[in-house]
Amino acid sequence: MSYIAILLDYTKLTYYNLSITHMRNIIIPLFILILIVNYAMAQPKEEIKLRSMPLLNRFESSEYGGGIQNWSFDQDSSGFLYVANNEGLLEFDGNRWTRYNVPNCTKVRAVLVDDENRIFVGGQGQIGYYKMTETGLKFHSLIEQLPGESQNISEVWKIIQFQDNLYFVTESQLLVYDNTSLKTVNVP
Repeated sequence: MSYIAILLDYTKLTYYNLSITHMRNIIIPLFILILIVNYAMAQPKEEIKLRSMPLLNRFESSEYGGGIQNWSFDQDSSGFLYVANNEGLLEFDGNRWTRYNVPNCTKVRAVLVDDENRIFVGGQGQIGYYKMTETGLKFHSLIEQLPGESQNISEVWKIIQFQDNLYFVTESQLLVYDNTSLKTVNVP
C-alpha cells in the first residue's frame, strides 16, 4: 500500500500504528519541503525575466526642459532618443536632455530618423530636418520647396518612411519628400 493511501485512510491508522501527532510530524515538513522546492525552481526563471526587462525611468518636464506633451519618439543609429515635444525637438543621450527649437514652429508633433541619421520633424507650420555638423545639429527647412499656397500647413501629425520616400501626414494634405524635393500628393 502506498504512503498516500496510508496517510489518507484514517481507518487504517490504528492498523499501521500511526497516531495523528506522528502524521503531523510527517505531513508538515513534507509540505514545507514541497513549498521550498517549488520556490527554488521558480527563482531562476524570475531572475532571467527581470534581467531581460529594460530599466524604466520617469522624467518630469522640468528635467528634460520641454513641454508636458510628447507626441512621437525615434532613435538614431548611435542610440540617441529624439522626442517630438510641444516646445521643440528633445534629444536624450542616456544621461542628459537637450532641447532644439524648430524655427517658425510652435509645437513639434512628429519625428523620424532616417538611414542617414537625419532627424526629420514636423509640427505646426514647419517641416524639415536636423543634420549633424561640426558645430552640432543644424536645421534645414523643407517648407520653402512647396508652392506658396501649399506652404501654409497647420499640423504635421505623422512622418512615414516607405521605400525611398518620406510621407508627411498633415490635417489637409499629404506631402512626399524624395530626398531632393517636397511635393504635395493629390488624394481624394
